[in-house]
Amino acid sequence: MASSDKTGNSTQPKNHSRDTTGKKTSDASNEPSRHEAPSQGNGGSSDVSPKTSVKGRKVSKKSPSPKNSQQPSNEPDSSAGHDTTSFQGINASSIKATSTPKAITQNVSDDEIAGEVIVPGTASRQARANSVVRDEDLQDELTPLLEGDGSEYHIALEEGLHRHLRASTPQRGFRAWFAQTFCSAPWCASFVFLTVVVILVLLLLVARNLPMLLDQAFVSEVQSVSIIDMNDYGISVHVIGATGVDYENVTSKLYGSVMKIVALFIGGVTVVPSGPSKVYLSGEGVRKAHVVDIFLPEISLDLIDHRVTDIDFISEAIFVQDSLEGVLQDLMKHDRSQPLQVTLEVEFASEVMAKWLHFDAGVINIREVAIVSPENMATPMTVEMIDLDLSNDCVALNATIVVDVLPMKLELEASQWNVSIADCHGKPAYLGLWNTSPFSIKPNKLSSIEVHGSIPKVPEYLLEKCEDGESPFNKFLSKLSSQNTLDIFVSAARTKQTAHSLPKWLYRILTQTEVNLNMPVDVSNVFLKGGLISNYTIRSLDLKVPRAISKDLMIEGNCELDALLYIPAIKGNFDLSLSNWTSSVNVKNGNSTVGSASTVQSSSLTLDSRKGNETNVLGVFDKWNYIITDHDYVGQWIDRLLNGQVFRYCPLIDADVAEVTVESSLLNTTLKDLSLHNISFADGSLENLITQSDGFLDNLLSSMNISIEDITLLNSDQNWMQLGVQVGLNNPLPMSLHLDEDAFVFSFFFEDILIGNCTFQSLHIPRTKDRFKVEGTILVDCTTFNMRNAAEKFASLILSGAGNITVGAQGESANDSSVFGKLMKHIHVPMVHLPRLSFPNPEDCSKALQQELTRSSPFLLEATIHVFASEVELLVFNPVANEAIEVKILSCQAIYEGELLAYADNVETMKVEPGIYKTKRIPYKVGSGMGTDILRRALNGELVVTVKSDMLIKIDQFVGQVLLQIDGVTAKVRI
Repeated sequence: MASSDKTGNSTQPKNHSRDTTGKKTSDASNEPSRHEAPSQGNGGSSDVSPKTSVKGRKVSKKSPSPKNSQQPSNEPDSSAGHDTTSFQGINASSIKATSTPKAITQNVSDDEIAGEVIVPGTASRQARANSVVRDEDLQDELTPLLEGDGSEYHIALEEGLHRHLRASTPQRGFRAWFAQTFCSAPWCASFVFLTVVVILVLLLLVARNLPMLLDQAFVSEVQSVSIIDMNDYGISVHVIGATGVDYENVTSKLYGSVMKIVALFIGGVTVVPSGPSKVYLSGEGVRKAHVVDIFLPEISLDLIDHRVTDIDFISEAIFVQDSLEGVLQDLMKHDRSQPLQVTLEVEFASEVMAKWLHFDAGVINIREVAIVSPENMATPMTVEMIDLDLSNDCVALNATIVVDVLPMKLELEASQWNVSIADCHGKPAYLGLWNTSPFSIKPNKLSSIEVHGSIPKVPEYLLEKCEDGESPFNKFLSKLSSQNTLDIFVSAARTKQTAHSLPKWLYRILTQTEVNLNMPVDVSNVFLKGGLISNYTIRSLDLKVPRAISKDLMIEGNCELDALLYIPAIKGNFDLSLSNWTSSVNVKNGNSTVGSASTVQSSSLTLDSRKGNETNVLGVFDKWNYIITDHDYVGQWIDRLLNGQVFRYCPLIDADVAEVTVESSLLNTTLKDLSLHNISFADGSLENLITQSDGFLDNLLSSMNISIEDITLLNSDQNWMQLGVQVGLNNPLPMSLHLDEDAFVFSFFFEDILIGNCTFQSLHIPRTKDRFKVEGTILVDCTTFNMRNAAEKFASLILSGAGNITVGAQGESANDSSVFGKLMKHIHVPMVHLPRLSFPNPEDCSKALQQELTRSSPFLLEATIHVFASEVELLVFNPVANEAIEVKILSCQAIYEGELLAYADNVETMKVEPGIYKTKRIPYKVGSGMGTDILRRALNGELVVTVKSDMLIKIDQFVGQVLLQIDGVTAKVRI
């Protein structure tokens, strides 16, 4: 309940609280202890905190305290942190200075104001970061005020609190911060002023040197330039590239840093060129010149460091003809085998515009240095086909030139061109007039140009020797043959047709400039398509193999041949003579060399063309030296040739002519350093050769008419026998062979079983129509049972005079170091038909030469049958000149027309002396009654009978058994 004081005024009842003893405690006693822990946060009083009411003195309404407003404070909470005392929890929202009526229903005087201070007992307060008054100072100041009873203490408390709160509240805004931070002291203002001045000076210097700095900072790359149109004044180009900035390229690091910072504020700009952009070209040996004007469009650029801007535009380019001609001439003088460094500069005036920036940038210079490789300087043309129509007065030329893929579009009508070749000083010398048919070049597509022209008789000044001993025409042909390159100079002919076809600027330049073209020639299509040698005939061939002085096989040879050459590039009627050759030839198997040949001032060729692309060649190759380095390949090549097999890999020929004398109606001169590579045989030519070689060896042996002139025993053993033979034969081939180097050895097989070998030392086969003799040795080997069985069977067929005997031959090496043997061991002929062998009768040589005993036995010549005595005499031939043959007949039968006439068994051993030998009488038995009648009817006449005999023979120590079946034996029937 409310109570009244002595003045009669109504007073608010005081709050009392009861302690634990039950006594009432006054308001003063309820003041929070400084040592109590705060329990309330920021922003208001706690619900459990006691409210302490402090009476204040009367204050006139005319001068109210500015802080005695009932409105709540709008200052933000700036508390930070907690403290252990209750006064340290005071903040702007927990301290209120109010004028509150004591009671709503009571009359309160206007000047009676009670100041209530709300002190939260458990409030914690964060430390104010921007306050200049410490919490300890505020606590010390508030403590005596709160302990007083007068209103002046309340007013002082209120004003002090607000003063400290204003000092601790941070100012808002950049201006306030700037003023408080930099203007509070004189030195701060000076520092700010100097900083602004330095920044302005740097910006001014950058702006003054902006063109130079931009030139250093900008990095440009031209990715492609395409020509999309061409007119009388220039071309339309499509440029694709990229540009960007790299401020690290700026020479001054300070300027680069400033530009990098400024670029962050500017971002992107638009460069608007004013007027044409001038393009300058210079380089090694190329004088700097203004070559073209390009009208660039507006370009948007990103100025931020390391940003790349793509460029893609189409523009007109107008050539500066006076300068372009000089630049082109300088470029023509450069050696295209070496890289060329060129500098391209683009100079243009422009304006730079941004969102809040617009200024005249002046003249901007973009410079790019490039290295042009020899590959990029090569002529983008290839001669795919050349057709030369030769005659006695001129050469008509038709060619197809393929243009590589180019980024350009061009259409030209028929034009005329002056064609020249380099003279002794490298300057153009006129050769002829060529015409080009209408053609078009489309972007990124292959194009072709048809060329027609004529070359009159080669001028004399092109055939005169230069200081190096070669004529200009010789150098032209040498480069064409050795490098497969057509090196010519081309300029536009001053004709109405050409002037109408070419744009004005191009016509003016090409009529005043000789453009050097080095065009590759596709040799496979031009010269060697389908092969060069289509047919050939060897007229004579003489080969001599001297003794080896190295690991390579040396052969000396002379050759005359007729050949038919097929050269697609040449046709017409012409005569050409090549003489006094000094040349070398390499024979290749793919990329490896298998052999070579060379000659010095000895050979000649006569070419005569009368039909299409075929040229008849008569060649005389004297004193050639051949070196075979790959014995395996050459041996296999000969092996396939003898066996009629298909050549899997045909050899290629590279011919290098060091010097040759040329005589024709077009030119008479001496040419040097000519090359013709990868000469191949025409398709089908080797197949024809193989077809002709089918049975070649059989026919050769048959036509040689081999006769056994003499046989001597050299050595023997029980299982082998060595014989010396002398063979008479003819040479049906137009060739000779003389082996000085080594022995010619080959093994022979019967039924695929080795039975011996033949060796010819220093073999010499002359090129003659007369018969000649060759000496050699034969070794019969019966070491194993199979070898003995095969050898005895082979000897039985030979002694029986059988026909169609086949043997195999395998080349051998006389010793491990034999160079010729390395080639021979690859030659294997599995089937050779043995020719008819003749054994001349030593008593009648003239008659013996006419005998062919292959139809009868060379061993049994004739027989004489004595009917009444039942005995027979044999006339036999022992070919071994120095040894008798011991013969024991185990069984023998004489058959006439299928009837057994007579037979004999176990005849005693006979010793047959060398030459023709008549045996003693051998008793026989009549085979049947029919046999007796046949013999009686043939008395004093002759019968042709078949003799079958099983005999043991012995020559020195060698012993063998033969089974003979001799047909056509003449048997004389006598009483």
